[in-house]
Amino acid sequence: MSDRELIAGLEAAVSAAPGNVPLRLHLIEHLITAERAAEGLAHSEAILRAQPDNVRAFEAAGHAAAAINDVRASAFHRVATALRGAGLGVAPEPAAAIAAPEAPAIDVAQSLADIVIAADEPVAPPQEESPEPPVATSTSAPAVLEPPSPAPTPTPDVEEPAWGPVDEESPETEEPREFTVDPSSIQRPKLALRDIIGVSDVKQRIQAVVLDPLRSENGNGQGNVTHGGGYLMFGPPGCGKGFFARVVAGEIGAGYLPIRLGQAHEWPGDPRQNIQRIFEAARDAAPCVLFLDEVDRAGRRFDDPNHPIDRGVVTRLVTELDTAGANSGVYVFAGAVSPWDVDMALRSEGRLDRTLLVLPPDEAAREAILRFHLRDRRLAGVDVGWIVQRTQHFSGDDLLLLCETASNLAANDALDGDLAIGPGHVTRALREVRPTSPAWFSNVVDHAIAANHGGIYDEVLAYIDEHQLV
Repeated sequence: MSDRELIAGLEAAVSAAPGNVPLRLHLIEHLITAERAAEGLAHSEAILRAQPDNVRAFEAAGHAAAAINDVRASAFHRVATALRGAGLGVAPEPAAAIAAPEAPAIDVAQSLADIVIAADEPVAPPQEESPEPPVATSTSAPAVLEPPSPAPTPTPDVEEPAWGPVDEESPETEEPREFTVDPSSIQRPKLALRDIIGVSDVKQRIQAVVLDPLRSENGNGQGNVTHGGGYLMFGPPGCGKGFFARVVAGEIGAGYLPIRLGQAHEWPGDPRQNIQRIFEAARDAAPCVLFLDEVDRAGRRFDDPNHPIDRGVVTRLVTELDTAGANSGVYVFAGAVSPWDVDMALRSEGRLDRTLLVLPPDEAAREAILRFHLRDRRLAGVDVGWIVQRTQHFSGDDLLLLCETASNLAANDALDGDLAIGPGHVTRALREVRPTSPAWFSNVVDHAIAANHGGIYDEVLAYIDEHQLV
């Protein structure tokens, strides 16, 4: 059996039993060995969202991050070492249902803290979801709710992975399944712009560029698109592009279907036919916001960046975008970390011809995110406002890692079970967790010099100049 077949079988097994942590760790090991570490890192992060003290998941994340030169590699390894030193997260734990790393699991009206949980939620073909919990409302402030605890998933006996080559017999693989989009997997967000704290620039642009034109037909917020075309959302990783697409869906009372194009070649069947089925599902569910994440990787193989671009995939996307523009009720949003890699055919008029820049959270948003992630942790002399001032240019994902790192450092220092995060833990965490956005801004400058078609990078350059980032 080839490595590709083995990985495909493991992915199918994980999809069928997402709460099987040992099985997912086994998949991560093979993904790293197959030079698909970015996917392995996404799976590691999915485990850590459900089990934030899982040592093996931190080790896996460290190995995967190191393989792709992710700056968080050392932080992952340090947290794993701290947890082992504290004797935490080592023993096997009951399996908890873990959503696939690409599927956002929370859909309630809450603050921008949700960005971290649903930040840049790249998704593979959607799986069936449970019905949404009731949304609590408040006349004074947006409610911040926790998702319901998912039911445990039965776990077959799978040996825990050891890093490095493995000799155990490979599990049997399942026959590839046909690609389908289950209508029940289309989400019905209840989010609105008023529920988001901070990021006023992003909210104003969404209002002006997206919502006002969509509502211009009539006054009930359900108007048809006044002109064809979709929206290219771009910005640093982990800042909530998919989150804001969900907000648009909530604002106009539409469904929300997120798709991760970077994994198109991993789907069963012909990726071109699969893309057609995705758009058909969106049309059947209209009104529907279709979020195509990693559009900058469309037609590229995740496991082989040097492989020629599959022009058939790009051509199919072009055809569907042209069709979507002629059919009211399907609103196409695409996410990209590297907008300079988006095929120009997709950027033509009537396709992804409008842009939305999603920047790192501002002070108000960072405070909301930090308070959300620290809400269940005991603080001893920690001033959240002090942290806010020292986390400029941190993405939502960076802030989540900062909170987890500080918590694990506190656990390592805890005496008699008295676990409390103190200023020293936060200071040490700030030394380990650095913002990932500055590297992205440096790349933007290089590409803006070479090509700034239509002024796509004007807003970014203004932000860079204002904050003296380069």
